Amino acid sequence: MGAGDVVVVSATCGSDGDARPCAMLADALGEVLRETRVVFMSNPTFERECARAEFVGVGDGDEYEALRRDHGGRGRDGGAIVRFWMSTWEEHARKLEKLISSARGRIIIMAHTLDLAVRCIEEREIRERGVRSRVECFSVVLSPALVRKPDLKIPPYLYETVSCIRPRRLAIWFAHRLVDAAFVPRLNHFRAASMGSNDPVRGGVFEDWFLCQGGAFAMYPEMFAQAPEGFHQVCFPLRSPDVDESSCEAVRKVRCFIDRADSPTIVFVSASGNPPFAAKYFKAAAKAMRALGSCAQAVFLTRHADRLPPLPNNSIHIPFLPLEACAGIHIDLFVSHGTIGCLAHALRFGWPQLVVPAAWDQPFHAALLRSTTNARALPMKCLTWRRLRRVMEEILKDEVALVEARRIAKKLEADSASITDVAVVIAGRLNEPICDLN
Repeated sequence: MGAGDVVVVSATCGSDGDARPCAMLADALGEVLRETRVVFMSNPTFERECARAEFVGVGDGDEYEALRRDHGGRGRDGGAIVRFWMSTWEEHARKLEKLISSARGRIIIMAHTLDLAVRCIEEREIRERGVRSRVECFSVVLSPALVRKPDLKIPPYLYETVSCIRPRRLAIWFAHRLVDAAFVPRLNHFRAASMGSNDPVRGGVFEDWFLCQGGAFAMYPEMFAQAPEGFHQVCFPLRSPDVDESSCEAVRKVRCFIDRADSPTIVFVSASGNPPFAAKYFKAAAKAMRALGSCAQAVFLTRHADRLPPLPNNSIHIPFLPLEACAGIHIDLFVSHGTIGCLAHALRFGWPQLVVPAAWDQPFHAALLRSTTNARALPMKCLTWRRLRRVMEEILKDEVALVEARRIAKKLEADSASITDVAVVIAGRLNEPICDLN
Protein backbone atom coordinates (compact mmCIF):
# COMPACT_ATOMS: atom_id res chain seq x y z
CA MET A 1 0.00 0.00 0.00
CA GLY A 2 1.18 3.52 -0.65
CA ALA A 3 0.40 6.58 -2.75
CA GLY A 4 -3.02 6.29 -4.37
CA ASP A 5 -4.37 3.89 -1.75
CA VAL A 6 -6.94 4.83 0.88
CA VAL A 7 -7.72 3.48 4.33
CA VAL A 8 -11.06 4.56 5.78
CA VAL A 9 -12.01 4.11 9.43
CA SER A 10 -15.76 4.53 9.71
CA ALA A 11 -17.81 5.11 12.87
CA THR A 12 -20.97 6.99 11.93
CA CYS A 13 -23.18 5.21 14.50
CA GLY A 14 -22.92 5.20 18.27
CA SER A 15 -21.77 7.71 20.84
CA ASP A 16 -18.41 8.61 22.38
CA GLY A 17 -17.61 5.03 23.35
CA ASP A 18 -17.94 4.01 19.70
CA ALA A 19 -16.50 6.98 17.83
CA ARG A 20 -13.51 7.78 20.04
CA PRO A 21 -11.84 4.32 19.84
CA CYS A 22 -12.28 4.37 16.06
CA ALA A 23 -10.78 7.87 15.96
CA MET A 24 -7.83 6.53 17.95
CA LEU A 25 -7.43 3.77 15.39
CA ALA A 26 -7.53 6.26 12.50
CA ASP A 27 -4.94 8.43 14.25
CA ALA A 28 -2.65 5.47 14.78
CA LEU A 29 -3.04 4.32 11.17
CA GLY A 30 -2.25 7.85 10.03
CA GLU A 31 0.95 7.63 12.03
CA VAL A 32 2.17 4.29 10.72
CA LEU A 33 0.96 4.57 7.11
CA ARG A 34 2.63 7.83 6.14
CA GLU A 35 2.29 7.34 2.37
CA THR A 36 -1.35 6.29 2.46
CA ARG A 37 -4.39 8.52 2.64
CA VAL A 38 -6.11 7.74 5.95
CA VAL A 39 -9.67 9.01 6.45
CA PHE A 40 -11.86 9.00 9.54
CA MET A 41 -15.62 9.18 8.91
CA SER A 42 -17.96 10.04 11.75
CA ASN A 43 -20.48 12.56 12.99
CA PRO A 44 -19.03 16.12 13.01
CA THR A 45 -19.30 16.06 16.81
CA PHE A 46 -16.19 13.88 16.85
CA GLU A 47 -14.02 15.81 14.40
CA ARG A 48 -11.62 16.98 17.11
CA GLU A 49 -10.98 13.40 18.21
CA CYS A 50 -8.80 12.70 15.19
CA ALA A 51 -5.59 14.66 14.51
CA ARG A 52 -3.52 12.50 12.14
CA ALA A 53 -6.18 11.46 9.65
CA GLU A 54 -8.37 13.38 7.24
CA PHE A 55 -11.87 13.88 8.64
CA VAL A 56 -15.07 13.42 6.64
CA GLY A 57 -18.25 14.27 8.50
CA VAL A 58 -21.44 12.25 8.11
CA GLY A 59 -24.73 13.50 9.52
CA ASP A 60 -25.63 16.73 11.29
CA GLY A 61 -23.66 17.43 14.46
CA ASP A 62 -26.19 19.87 15.92
CA GLU A 63 -29.06 17.47 15.34
CA TYR A 64 -27.14 14.64 16.96
CA GLU A 65 -26.29 16.73 20.03
CA ALA A 66 -29.92 17.83 20.33
CA LEU A 67 -31.03 14.20 20.21
CA ARG A 68 -28.57 13.30 22.95
CA ARG A 69 -29.74 16.19 25.14
CA ASP A 70 -33.38 15.21 24.72
CA HIS A 71 -32.82 11.47 24.98
CA GLY A 72 -33.54 11.34 28.69
CA GLY A 73 -36.47 13.73 28.75
CA ARG A 74 -40.10 13.01 29.36
CA GLY A 75 -42.00 11.88 26.31
CA ARG A 76 -38.75 10.82 24.67
CA ASP A 77 -38.77 8.67 21.56
CA GLY A 78 -36.42 5.82 22.40
CA GLY A 79 -35.81 4.97 18.75
CA ALA A 80 -34.99 8.51 17.61
CA ILE A 81 -31.22 8.11 17.77
CA VAL A 82 -31.29 4.77 15.95
CA ARG A 83 -33.43 6.31 13.20
CA PHE A 84 -31.01 9.23 13.03
CA TRP A 85 -28.12 6.82 12.43
CA MET A 86 -30.08 5.03 9.71
CA SER A 87 -31.00 8.36 8.08
CA THR A 88 -27.31 8.99 7.36
CA TRP A 89 -26.79 5.86 5.25
CA GLU A 90 -27.32 7.64 1.91
CA GLU A 91 -24.90 10.44 2.79
CA HIS A 92 -22.42 7.92 4.16
CA ALA A 93 -22.58 5.82 0.98
CA ARG A 94 -22.19 8.88 -1.29
CA LYS A 95 -19.09 10.04 0.53
CA LEU A 96 -17.61 6.55 0.59
CA GLU A 97 -18.21 6.16 -3.14
CA LYS A 98 -16.51 9.51 -3.75
CA LEU A 99 -13.46 8.28 -1.85
CA ILE A 100 -13.50 5.00 -3.76
CA SER A 101 -13.72 6.71 -7.16
CA SER A 102 -10.89 9.12 -6.30
CA ALA A 103 -8.49 6.39 -5.20
CA ARG A 104 -5.99 5.09 -7.74
CA GLY A 105 -5.15 1.99 -5.74
CA ARG A 106 -6.70 -0.21 -3.09
CA ILE A 107 -9.39 0.92 -0.67
CA ILE A 108 -9.53 -0.57 2.81
CA ILE A 109 -12.64 0.28 4.84
CA MET A 110 -12.59 -0.54 8.54
CA ALA A 111 -16.11 -0.07 9.83
CA HIS A 112 -17.84 0.00 13.17
CA THR A 113 -20.22 -2.96 13.33
CA LEU A 114 -23.35 -0.78 13.05
CA ASP A 115 -22.17 1.08 9.94
CA LEU A 116 -24.44 -0.86 7.60
CA ALA A 117 -23.80 1.44 4.63
CA VAL A 118 -20.31 -0.09 4.49
CA ARG A 119 -21.75 -3.58 4.62
CA CYS A 120 -24.09 -2.73 1.74
CA ILE A 121 -21.24 -1.34 -0.36
CA GLU A 122 -19.31 -4.53 0.32
CA GLU A 123 -22.31 -6.58 -0.81
CA ARG A 124 -22.52 -4.61 -4.06
CA GLU A 125 -18.78 -4.89 -4.71
CA ILE A 126 -18.91 -8.66 -4.24
CA ARG A 127 -21.97 -8.94 -6.47
CA GLU A 128 -20.63 -6.76 -9.28
CA ARG A 129 -16.86 -7.25 -9.19
CA GLY A 130 -16.07 -10.24 -7.02
CA VAL A 131 -12.35 -10.84 -6.56
CA ARG A 132 -11.57 -7.99 -8.97
CA SER A 133 -12.86 -5.39 -6.53
CA ARG A 134 -10.33 -2.90 -5.18
CA VAL A 135 -12.47 -2.47 -2.06
CA GLU A 136 -11.92 -4.59 1.05
CA CYS A 137 -14.13 -4.17 4.09
CA PHE A 138 -13.33 -5.18 7.66
CA SER A 139 -15.34 -4.82 10.85
CA VAL A 140 -13.98 -3.12 13.95
CA VAL A 141 -15.68 -4.95 16.82
CA LEU A 142 -15.45 -2.99 20.05
CA SER A 143 -17.69 -5.26 22.12
CA PRO A 144 -18.17 -9.04 22.25
CA ALA A 145 -21.91 -8.33 22.43
CA LEU A 146 -21.82 -7.60 18.70
CA VAL A 147 -20.36 -10.98 17.78
CA ARG A 148 -22.55 -13.93 16.92
CA LYS A 149 -21.49 -17.02 18.86
CA PRO A 150 -23.33 -20.34 19.22
CA ASP A 151 -22.63 -20.66 22.95
CA LEU A 152 -24.38 -17.49 24.13
CA LYS A 153 -25.77 -17.83 27.65
CA ILE A 154 -27.65 -14.52 27.82
CA PRO A 155 -28.96 -12.18 25.10
CA PRO A 156 -26.11 -9.91 23.97
CA TYR A 157 -28.43 -6.88 23.94
CA LEU A 158 -32.03 -5.92 24.78
CA TYR A 159 -31.76 -8.07 27.91
CA GLU A 160 -34.04 -5.71 29.79
CA THR A 161 -36.76 -6.41 27.21
CA VAL A 162 -36.45 -10.19 26.85
CA SER A 163 -35.14 -11.29 30.27
CA CYS A 164 -38.56 -12.66 31.28
CA ILE A 165 -38.65 -15.07 28.31
CA ARG A 166 -37.78 -18.72 28.93
CA PRO A 167 -36.00 -20.79 27.79
CA ARG A 168 -32.98 -18.54 27.33
CA ARG A 169 -32.39 -19.53 23.71
CA LEU A 170 -35.91 -18.29 22.93
CA ALA A 171 -35.06 -14.95 24.57
CA ILE A 172 -31.95 -14.68 22.37
CA TRP A 173 -33.99 -15.53 19.27
CA PHE A 174 -36.59 -12.90 20.21
CA ALA A 175 -33.89 -10.25 20.76
CA HIS A 176 -32.59 -10.94 17.25
CA ARG A 177 -36.08 -10.54 15.82
CA LEU A 178 -36.51 -7.18 17.55
CA VAL A 179 -33.34 -6.03 15.79
CA ASP A 180 -34.81 -7.24 12.50
CA ALA A 181 -37.99 -5.26 13.12
CA ALA A 182 -35.96 -2.09 13.68
CA PHE A 183 -33.54 -2.48 10.76
CA VAL A 184 -35.02 -4.61 7.96
CA PRO A 185 -37.50 -2.11 6.41
CA ARG A 186 -34.97 0.72 6.27
CA LEU A 187 -32.18 -1.62 5.17
CA ASN A 188 -34.18 -2.98 2.24
CA HIS A 189 -35.23 0.52 1.15
CA PHE A 190 -31.61 1.68 1.21
CA ARG A 191 -30.30 -1.37 -0.64
CA ALA A 192 -32.91 -1.04 -3.38
CA ALA A 193 -32.66 2.74 -3.81
CA SER A 194 -28.91 3.24 -3.39
CA MET A 195 -27.27 -0.13 -4.06
CA GLY A 196 -29.47 -1.49 -6.86
CA SER A 197 -30.34 -4.66 -4.95
CA ASN A 198 -33.67 -6.34 -5.65
CA ASP A 199 -33.07 -9.19 -3.21
CA PRO A 200 -34.74 -8.12 0.04
CA VAL A 201 -33.40 -9.08 3.44
CA ARG A 202 -35.93 -11.25 5.27
CA GLY A 203 -34.23 -11.18 8.65
CA GLY A 204 -31.02 -12.13 10.39
CA VAL A 205 -29.63 -8.59 10.58
CA PHE A 206 -27.61 -9.36 13.71
CA GLU A 207 -26.43 -12.71 12.38
CA ASP A 208 -25.60 -11.68 8.80
CA TRP A 209 -25.26 -7.89 8.52
CA PHE A 210 -23.40 -6.53 11.52
CA LEU A 211 -20.05 -7.94 10.36
CA CYS A 212 -18.26 -7.39 7.07
CA GLN A 213 -17.33 -10.46 5.08
CA GLY A 214 -13.74 -9.35 4.57
CA GLY A 215 -12.78 -10.01 8.18
CA ALA A 216 -13.04 -8.59 11.67
CA PHE A 217 -10.80 -7.19 14.36
CA ALA A 218 -11.93 -7.81 17.94
CA MET A 219 -10.76 -4.87 20.06
CA TYR A 220 -10.95 -6.56 23.45
CA PRO A 221 -8.58 -8.98 25.18
CA GLU A 222 -9.00 -12.72 25.45
CA MET A 223 -9.23 -12.49 29.24
CA PHE A 224 -12.47 -10.55 28.78
CA ALA A 225 -13.95 -12.64 25.97
CA GLN A 226 -12.56 -15.04 23.40
CA ALA A 227 -13.25 -13.84 19.86
CA PRO A 228 -14.54 -16.36 17.30
CA GLU A 229 -12.11 -18.28 15.16
CA GLY A 230 -10.82 -16.22 12.25
CA PHE A 231 -10.95 -12.90 14.11
CA HIS A 232 -7.78 -10.98 14.76
CA GLN A 233 -7.95 -10.17 18.46
CA VAL A 234 -6.10 -7.36 20.19
CA CYS A 235 -6.69 -5.41 23.38
CA PHE A 236 -8.95 -2.49 24.24
CA PRO A 237 -8.12 0.46 21.96
CA LEU A 238 -6.69 2.93 24.44
CA ARG A 239 -4.15 5.59 23.61
CA SER A 240 -1.68 7.81 25.40
CA PRO A 241 -3.37 10.95 26.70
CA ASP A 242 -3.35 13.92 24.34
CA VAL A 243 -5.82 16.24 26.02
CA ASP A 244 -6.69 19.90 25.70
CA GLU A 245 -6.41 22.52 28.42
CA SER A 246 -9.94 22.07 29.75
CA SER A 247 -9.44 18.32 30.06
CA CYS A 248 -6.13 18.87 31.87
CA GLU A 249 -7.95 21.16 34.27
CA ALA A 250 -10.53 18.43 34.90
CA VAL A 251 -7.76 15.95 35.72
CA ARG A 252 -6.14 18.45 38.09
CA LYS A 253 -9.48 19.06 39.78
CA VAL A 254 -10.01 15.35 40.35
CA ARG A 255 -6.51 14.91 41.76
CA CYS A 256 -6.99 17.82 44.17
CA PHE A 257 -10.38 16.48 45.23
CA ILE A 258 -8.98 13.01 45.91
CA ASP A 259 -6.04 14.41 47.88
CA ARG A 260 -8.19 16.61 50.10
CA ALA A 261 -9.29 13.73 52.35
CA ASP A 262 -8.25 10.25 53.40
CA SER A 263 -11.65 8.75 52.65
CA PRO A 264 -12.01 6.43 49.63
CA THR A 265 -12.99 7.94 46.28
CA ILE A 266 -15.90 6.68 44.21
CA VAL A 267 -16.50 7.73 40.60
CA PHE A 268 -20.00 7.57 39.10
CA VAL A 269 -20.34 7.79 35.33
CA SER A 270 -23.35 7.31 33.08
CA ALA A 271 -23.31 6.53 29.37
CA SER A 272 -22.33 9.39 27.06
CA GLY A 273 -25.56 9.03 25.10
CA ASN A 274 -27.52 10.55 28.02
CA PRO A 275 -29.76 7.50 28.55
CA PRO A 276 -33.24 7.91 30.03
CA PHE A 277 -32.25 6.02 33.18
CA ALA A 278 -29.40 8.41 34.03
CA ALA A 279 -31.58 10.53 36.34
CA LYS A 280 -32.62 7.53 38.43
CA TYR A 281 -29.03 6.31 38.59
CA PHE A 282 -27.59 9.63 39.73
CA LYS A 283 -30.41 10.19 42.21
CA ALA A 284 -29.67 6.86 43.91
CA ALA A 285 -25.94 7.60 43.84
CA ALA A 286 -26.38 11.03 45.44
CA LYS A 287 -28.58 9.62 48.21
CA ALA A 288 -26.10 6.81 48.86
CA MET A 289 -23.23 9.30 49.09
CA ARG A 290 -25.21 11.52 51.45
CA ALA A 291 -25.76 8.49 53.68
CA LEU A 292 -22.06 7.57 53.58
CA GLY A 293 -21.08 11.05 54.76
CA SER A 294 -17.40 11.38 55.63
CA CYS A 295 -16.80 7.67 54.98
CA ALA A 296 -16.36 8.32 51.23
CA GLN A 297 -16.20 11.02 48.59
CA ALA A 298 -17.46 10.93 45.02
CA VAL A 299 -16.99 12.39 41.55
CA PHE A 300 -20.07 12.50 39.30
CA LEU A 301 -19.19 12.50 35.59
CA THR A 302 -21.78 13.65 33.05
CA ARG A 303 -22.08 16.34 30.40
CA HIS A 304 -25.78 16.58 31.18
CA ALA A 305 -25.95 18.45 34.48
CA ASP A 306 -29.74 18.60 34.29
CA ARG A 307 -29.82 14.87 35.09
CA LEU A 308 -28.11 15.43 38.44
CA PRO A 309 -29.92 16.01 41.74
CA PRO A 310 -28.40 18.34 44.35
CA LEU A 311 -25.13 16.70 45.39
CA PRO A 312 -24.02 16.24 49.01
CA ASN A 313 -20.94 18.00 50.37
CA ASN A 314 -18.76 14.93 49.85
CA SER A 315 -19.34 14.96 46.07
CA ILE A 316 -18.45 17.09 43.04
CA HIS A 317 -19.64 17.20 39.44
CA ILE A 318 -17.25 17.28 36.48
CA PRO A 319 -18.79 17.53 32.99
CA PHE A 320 -16.06 15.60 31.19
CA LEU A 321 -12.98 13.71 32.28
CA PRO A 322 -10.82 11.92 29.67
CA LEU A 323 -10.41 8.55 31.33
CA GLU A 324 -7.32 7.76 29.27
CA ALA A 325 -5.57 10.62 31.12
CA CYS A 326 -6.39 9.11 34.52
CA ALA A 327 -3.73 6.41 34.68
CA GLY A 328 -2.11 6.59 38.10
CA ILE A 329 -5.08 8.29 39.75
CA HIS A 330 -6.19 6.26 42.75
CA ILE A 331 -9.88 5.45 42.47
CA ASP A 332 -11.25 3.07 45.08
CA LEU A 333 -14.46 2.24 43.22
CA PHE A 334 -15.58 2.95 39.66
CA VAL A 335 -19.34 2.74 39.13
CA SER A 336 -20.74 2.65 35.59
CA HIS A 337 -23.47 1.06 33.51
CA GLY A 338 -20.97 -1.33 31.95
CA THR A 339 -20.36 0.31 28.60
CA ILE A 340 -17.30 -1.15 26.94
CA GLY A 341 -15.23 2.05 27.15
CA CYS A 342 -15.75 2.43 30.89
CA LEU A 343 -14.98 -1.24 31.53
CA ALA A 344 -11.84 -1.04 29.44
CA HIS A 345 -10.37 1.93 31.30
CA ALA A 346 -11.25 0.54 34.72
CA LEU A 347 -9.67 -2.82 33.90
CA ARG A 348 -6.56 -1.19 32.45
CA PHE A 349 -6.03 1.14 35.42
CA GLY A 350 -6.81 -1.32 38.21
CA TRP A 351 -9.99 0.28 39.54
CA PRO A 352 -12.42 -1.99 41.42
CA GLN A 353 -15.76 -1.90 39.64
CA LEU A 354 -19.45 -1.94 40.37
CA VAL A 355 -21.60 -2.28 37.25
CA VAL A 356 -25.20 -1.04 37.20
CA PRO A 357 -26.35 -2.48 33.86
CA ALA A 358 -29.53 -1.11 32.38
CA ALA A 359 -29.92 -1.63 28.64
CA TRP A 360 -28.55 -2.85 25.32
CA ASP A 361 -25.22 -4.67 25.78
CA GLN A 362 -24.66 -3.61 29.40
CA PRO A 363 -26.11 -6.74 31.11
CA PHE A 364 -24.03 -8.87 28.74
CA HIS A 365 -20.87 -6.96 29.68
CA ALA A 366 -21.72 -7.22 33.37
CA ALA A 367 -22.09 -10.99 33.10
CA LEU A 368 -18.74 -11.26 31.30
CA LEU A 369 -17.05 -9.08 33.88
CA ARG A 370 -18.40 -11.11 36.78
CA SER A 371 -17.21 -14.34 35.17
CA THR A 372 -13.67 -13.08 34.49
CA THR A 373 -13.06 -10.83 37.52
CA ASN A 374 -14.55 -10.40 40.96
CA ALA A 375 -16.43 -7.25 39.95
CA ARG A 376 -19.92 -6.79 41.37
CA ALA A 377 -23.15 -5.97 39.55
CA LEU A 378 -26.38 -4.33 40.69
CA PRO A 379 -28.97 -4.33 37.88
CA MET A 380 -30.73 -1.04 37.26
CA LYS A 381 -34.13 -2.63 37.82
CA CYS A 382 -33.00 -3.52 41.37
CA LEU A 383 -31.33 -0.18 42.07
CA THR A 384 -32.22 1.70 45.24
CA TRP A 385 -29.96 4.03 47.16
CA ARG A 386 -29.90 1.68 50.15
CA ARG A 387 -28.84 -1.30 48.05
CA LEU A 388 -26.26 0.83 46.29
CA ARG A 389 -24.81 2.06 49.57
CA ARG A 390 -24.64 -1.46 50.97
CA VAL A 391 -22.87 -2.92 47.92
CA MET A 392 -20.43 -0.02 47.76
CA GLU A 393 -19.58 -0.43 51.44
CA GLU A 394 -18.96 -4.14 50.90
CA ILE A 395 -16.63 -3.49 47.97
CA LEU A 396 -14.71 -0.73 49.77
CA LYS A 397 -14.11 -3.07 52.72
CA ASP A 398 -13.05 -5.95 50.47
CA GLU A 399 -9.27 -5.84 50.17
CA VAL A 400 -9.37 -8.69 47.65
CA ALA A 401 -11.28 -6.48 45.20
CA LEU A 402 -8.43 -3.98 44.96
CA VAL A 403 -5.77 -6.70 44.77
CA GLU A 404 -7.64 -8.48 41.99
CA ALA A 405 -8.22 -5.26 40.04
CA ARG A 406 -4.50 -4.45 40.18
CA ARG A 407 -3.57 -7.99 39.17
CA ILE A 408 -5.75 -7.74 36.07
CA ALA A 409 -4.30 -4.32 35.22
CA LYS A 410 -0.77 -5.72 35.37
CA LYS A 411 -1.77 -8.66 33.21
CA LEU A 412 -3.29 -6.37 30.58
CA GLU A 413 -0.25 -4.11 30.67
CA ALA A 414 2.04 -7.08 30.08
CA ASP A 415 -0.07 -8.85 27.48
CA SER A 416 -1.78 -6.10 25.50
CA ALA A 417 -0.86 -3.68 22.76
CA SER A 418 -1.23 0.07 22.71
CA ILE A 419 -3.46 1.68 20.11
CA THR A 420 -0.40 2.37 17.93
CA ASP A 421 0.57 -1.29 18.19
CA VAL A 422 -2.97 -2.18 17.17
CA ALA A 423 -2.57 -0.09 14.03
CA VAL A 424 0.77 -1.76 13.29
CA VAL A 425 -0.88 -5.16 13.63
CA ILE A 426 -3.68 -4.12 11.29
CA ALA A 427 -1.22 -2.69 8.77
CA GLY A 428 0.69 -5.96 8.89
CA ARG A 429 -2.53 -7.92 8.48
CA LEU A 430 -3.15 -5.94 5.30
CA ASN A 431 0.41 -6.66 4.11
CA GLU A 432 1.40 -3.01 4.21
CA PRO A 433 4.83 -1.46 4.79
CA ILE A 434 4.85 0.83 7.79
CA CYS A 435 7.00 3.75 8.78
CA ASP A 436 9.69 3.49 11.43
CA LEU A 437 8.16 4.73 14.69
CA ASN A 438 11.50 4.96 16.50
